[in-house]
This record gives sequence, C-alpha cells and structure tokens, in this order.
Amino acid sequence: MNRKGKKRTLVPVLSMVLIVMLLCSGCKGKTQIILTTPLGDNELFRIGDEVCTVEEAKVFLTTTQNQYETLIQPDMWDKDFGGMSLEEYVKESILSQLTQIKSMALMAEERKVTLDESETKAISAAAKEYYQSLTAEELSYLGITVEQVENLYTQYALAEKLYEEVTADVDTEVSDDDARVIRIQQI
Repeated sequence: MNRKGKKRTLVPVLSMVLIVMLLCSGCKGKTQIILTTPLGDNELFRIGDEVCTVEEAKVFLTTTQNQYETLIQPDMWDKDFGGMSLEEYVKESILSQLTQIKSMALMAEERKVTLDESETKAISAAAKEYYQSLTAEELSYLGITVEQVENLYTQYALAEKLYEEVTADVDTEVSDDDARVIRIQQI
C-alpha cells in the first residue's frame, strides 16, 4: 500500500478513535455507545437479535392485500385519503404490526413463555398448509421458505400467548354505556 492509501485508511480510523475518546471522557457512566451491524439487503429492521425480513413483510402485505381486495375495488390503492394513500396506510400498519410481533416474541422469550407440543404441531401444520396453498407465482414473489413461514407463525403465536398472559387479570368487559358509544371513521 502506498503512502497516500495509508493516509486514506488512517484518517477515518483516527477520527473514530478521537470521537469515541471525546464521548467517553465526559460520560461519567451515563452514556452508552452502541455499535451495531448494518442491516442486510433483505432486512427491514432489527430488534435485539430479532430481524424482520422483506420476505416476512411480503407475506403480511400479500395476505392483507387479498383481504382488502375482497372488500374494495382494486383501484382504491392509489386514491388519496387525507394525505395518505390506502397502500401507504397498509404498509405502515403492517410494519407496525410486525414490530409489535417481533418485540412481543422477544418479551415472551425473556418471560419464559413457550408453546406446548400441541401448539407447535398446529403451527407446523398451518405453516405447511399455507405454504402449499401458494401458487408458483406467489412463491416466486414472496421468496419465502416453509421454515420462514413456520417461524413467522411461531412468533405470532408467542406474541398472542404473551398478550393473553399479560392481560389475563385485566377486565375486558364493556359496560352498557360504553357499548352505546359509536365511533365513525371515514374511509
């Protein structure tokens, strides 16, 4: 390596060391510096060790799109609804839902919430059934394996089980007065 190449490599390294030293010198134990690895090409986000892949998001998006299209006209996706298209709204809600599922699956792991054998078998069967119901075109678009579908189903089931466990003592009964209240959302 020539002298010019050494300078190009040395300057960023020394700059990073200087920044870290400056940050740590005034920290007094209150500031944490966290270095993370960048996301891969097919990763949307990472929570702890849990990664949400593009394939997983596509499964949710495709399923939701199919549900919506049975209720609405296909040309509704691009219409503007108060500054946001239906497509943008659905994408944001799916991303939010995936974030919740991944977070709750991690919480379930921390709280030692697990699935029993019958639940695991049911998830495995459901994942295989879903995967086999996909057409060749859908499989090509989704780019997902049966193992990934099973993992997604498992995380969803863990999140649901954790939710049930956490809310077991919460009164979910709706009073008659609350039941009379009508909330309307314009579509």
